[in-house]
Amino acid sequence: MIRYLRKEEAGKSRELYCEAFPEDSKSFTDYYYTEKVKKNRILVDEEDGKIKAMLHQNPYNMSFNASTYEIDYIVAVATGKEYRRQGLMRNLLYKSLNSMYSENKPFTFLLPADKAYYEPFDFNFISDFYEAEPDKNKNVVSRLYDDRYRTKLTDFMIDYFKKYYQLYCIRDEAYIEWLIKELKSEDGFIELLCDNDKIVGYKLIWGLEKKELRAFVLEKSYTKASIRKKEAYMARIVDLREFLKNIPIKRSRKEKELVLYIRVKDQIIKENNACFRWTLTKDGSSIEYLTKEEESLHKLTELDIKALSGYLFGYGDMYDAELGEYVERVGAVYIDEVV
Repeated sequence: MIRYLRKEEAGKSRELYCEAFPEDSKSFTDYYYTEKVKKNRILVDEEDGKIKAMLHQNPYNMSFNASTYEIDYIVAVATGKEYRRQGLMRNLLYKSLNSMYSENKPFTFLLPADKAYYEPFDFNFISDFYEAEPDKNKNVVSRLYDDRYRTKLTDFMIDYFKKYYQLYCIRDEAYIEWLIKELKSEDGFIELLCDNDKIVGYKLIWGLEKKELRAFVLEKSYTKASIRKKEAYMARIVDLREFLKNIPIKRSRKEKELVLYIRVKDQIIKENNACFRWTLTKDGSSIEYLTKEEESLHKLTELDIKALSGYLFGYGDMYDAELGEYVERVGAVYIDEVV
């Protein structure tokens, strides 16, 4: 039976979590099952009280082209060893995505262990991992974070991400509090980068046995270059109508309004698998279903939800030139969440 666990049942999933993710320390797992399960939802395939497979939907408040949404980050995707290759995870992903659609969530995202597993479910890459190369000519000193800097660090994060990115997880003091707990679970800390008393960046460092750089953020004027490391997060459009509300006509276009006619292929969410009239304005866009008669009257641009996801998030090229000519993509995405 596929169902969401009740809050008081969350601990039932820990056995499978530990089996599937043995690399996670006990202290990190304790943190996860103390803090993260307070707000998340755990979807399981269960038989006679035994959890055979699961995925966790961890909510984050995200800014998406200045709109705010609670977006689910899919993590802890796992199937018990004796239940693998039976299609259990396929069923969970179908259920999860359609549940999100019913809640009007514009998209979902994840950090893939293997991209080939998620591509059949129409996930596409939307961001890369980058590492900043500091400008050595700038006067930057390191300071260990403590609570005296909480408000300053929060203000820096708010200003930095708002200035440079169109899609990111919203930072506030509650986010900082959660982040510190997560870092401490792996003996980690925040290293502030300062120019006199001004915070211009930070590093997140953690690791029980070996310290690792989890994230490195530095104000652009203090950065010599950004070095691409590898592909990072994947995402999938869930509620196409809600997603497109945040996609305007290209800023360089003179038109105030533009209408496109599209046929979208989505084999998982049937409401997206249809023909639409797509009206774009400078403030966003909207879609309406076409009638069968209207479908016959217009030339329809064929789009599949996977390619559309990657393109509209600003990652990769689009096979349709008309879309590239008229549609403003998201452009700058920043995600560095672990769970």
